[in-house]
Amino acid sequence: MTKLFDDTLQHLIVSNKLGIENKKMVFLFTDGHVAQEGFLELINNMLTSGMVPALFADDEKDQIIGQARQKYLTVARTMNEYEDTRYERWMEHVEAILPGLMKHTVLVKMDPTPHHPPGAASGIAVNKERRASAELMPHMSSMMSPTGFEYALNFSADLTEIILETKYMEQLGFPVPELARSVALQEEKFTSYQDGIKKCLQRYQACIASLEPAESDLLEEHIKFLRRVLKPGVKRLNWNSLGIHDFIVKCEQALSKFESLSSQIQKNASDVDERLHTICSAMLFKLPPPKPGCELPEAKEFFEFQSAHHSTMLNALSRKYHAIGPLLIKMEDLVVYTNSGKSLRLKSYYAHWEKKIFDAVVKDIMLEKFAQKDPSCTSYDEKLQFYDTLSEEVMTQPMKKEIDCIMLHLEPLARTIKENARTWVTPLGKLLNDSAKSRLMQLKDNLEE
Repeated sequence: MTKLFDDTLQHLIVSNKLGIENKKMVFLFTDGHVAQEGFLELINNMLTSGMVPALFADDEKDQIIGQARQKYLTVARTMNEYEDTRYERWMEHVEAILPGLMKHTVLVKMDPTPHHPPGAASGIAVNKERRASAELMPHMSSMMSPTGFEYALNFSADLTEIILETKYMEQLGFPVPELARSVALQEEKFTSYQDGIKKCLQRYQACIASLEPAESDLLEEHIKFLRRVLKPGVKRLNWNSLGIHDFIVKCEQALSKFESLSSQIQKNASDVDERLHTICSAMLFKLPPPKPGCELPEAKEFFEFQSAHHSTMLNALSRKYHAIGPLLIKMEDLVVYTNSGKSLRLKSYYAHWEKKIFDAVVKDIMLEKFAQKDPSCTSYDEKLQFYDTLSEEVMTQPMKKEIDCIMLHLEPLARTIKENARTWVTPLGKLLNDSAKSRLMQLKDNLEE
């Protein structure tokens, strides 16, 4: 019975050429197949050592081993040929593209929405540029500038891959191109350069993104200076250059100076805005304090109270208004190094604050007229709901409209209406709060009596 079991195993191995032709075979043996205890010993040998003792005669064993050896040698030759082919292709690839990658500028400046010049030839050139930009984009750490251009770190992923592959090739004992070895030895330096440039780009983006449109106009010359500092990275410096470290240092110094300047400008702008908010929220009309017994004040007394209140508020507002001028002159000194209060460079910035002051005063007058009518809570609620609904509904309207051959882009207008509508909510809420507080105090006095 044991011999029959051995013969069956021999048939499975020889007829199916197991281990030679890489055929897969399942050997199913259950407790129902245990005809003799010797079967278990054979199975135990298979599980522990992977072989069955004395299964084949020596001549049969040599024949099987010879066939397996030949199969192994065939696979080994194929693997060696594949290895040699891949190595040759890698050498050709590295020698072909590495010099070009090292000549890439450290920064690239791209327009994500390029204009199409007229003419078919120009169109082809634009398409080529767009394809080139698309190929570069996945490998770049880009930062958007206010003009819509992007500054990006121009260190290709292919270059990073070649550095790693060169290190592994040398560890495996393969000869590598001299340029690849030189680049791989400078890996730490290139990593340091990349980190420094990325931080500069992030700081640049943070600075530009923090500026309001009026502040961007005010600091236009300083922003141009920043771009001039970045320009060598776009035009002249490549990864073979020796001046990359000095370039990073100059960028950091220029950014530190710009960050300090923009911080001071924004602080002064915040002070001006605070004074404007005080002017905007000032209550020029105020009811006189209630008298005992709900007695109304005399007309003369009422108007004298209003006149005194107006005088007090106007004096306070005048001081707030006149304090704005020195702040603007201080900004002029920071930006153009003069303190005349009449710098042409700040013309648009002066206009920006004059408009905000005008809007604040007009709003104050309109709120005063509204308050003089002694409106009810329902009137306040109607006003608040009107502005809230307006700010929401205006953004649901179509943002483009065609009139004959003209296409109107209405989104800037819609956003302006939304922002202006929201600016009315806070002063109206303050009026409602003051009115409700006054009425509650009056009710309290009546209840106490």
